[in-house]
Formats: sequence, structure tokens, C-alpha cells
Amino acid sequence: MRTVLIVEDHDLNRQLLTMLVEGEGHRTLQAASVAEVHRQLADEVPDVILMDVNLPDGNGLDLVADLRRDPRFTHVRIYAVTAYLLGETAARAEASGCDGMFEKPIDTDLLLPALLQ
Repeated sequence: MRTVLIVEDHDLNRQLLTMLVEGEGHRTLQAASVAEVHRQLADEVPDVILMDVNLPDGNGLDLVADLRRDPRFTHVRIYAVTAYLLGETAARAEASGCDGMFEKPIDTDLLLPALLQ
């Protein structure tokens, strides 16, 4: 069982991802903003983070870059999640330290195996 932090500012998308991940037997934490991510990560380091790229109070890829500078997150798998998978976004995700990307709507056949890596 993995602990997965789901960072998504749209309630329905966050709920759907939570149900999917928990349905596979994993534990979830949720956040809808950069501020909420910081609150969640103050107490716990998850195994996997699904990071929405566009958040109401900041950019998810900037947050990933910040997390990658913290030694606590060296082994955390971080995946960018975006509705707009463009070449520029993919390059920025890689540069920020993401382990991969998922385009919305997320293909569960790709997501679920990634949680176990």
C-alpha cells in the first residue's frame, strides 16, 4: 500500500482520483492549493504525488522544483497532471523534477501501474 498525495483544485477531479486510488488499496491525502500541499507535507511524506500543474495560488511545477530541493522528497515519485499536454509543459515538468506526466482525463491503465513503481 502506498500513500498518494492528490493535488487537484477541481473538487470532482480530486474526488474521482481519490476513489480510484483508494479503490486500488492505497491511502490518499488531498490538497487543492499550494498552501494545502505545504500543510499536508509538514506532517507526512507520501510515496507518490499527483501534482496538478495549474493551481489557484501557484504553479504546480514550481512547487515540484521546490520539493525536489528538499532531501525528504528525493525518493518520492511525482507526476504532473494537466489538461494541456503541450511540448513546453512536458519540458517544464521534466526540468522541475517530475517522474512523468498524465493528461486529463487520466488513463487509468497508465496511472495505476505508475503508483507501484
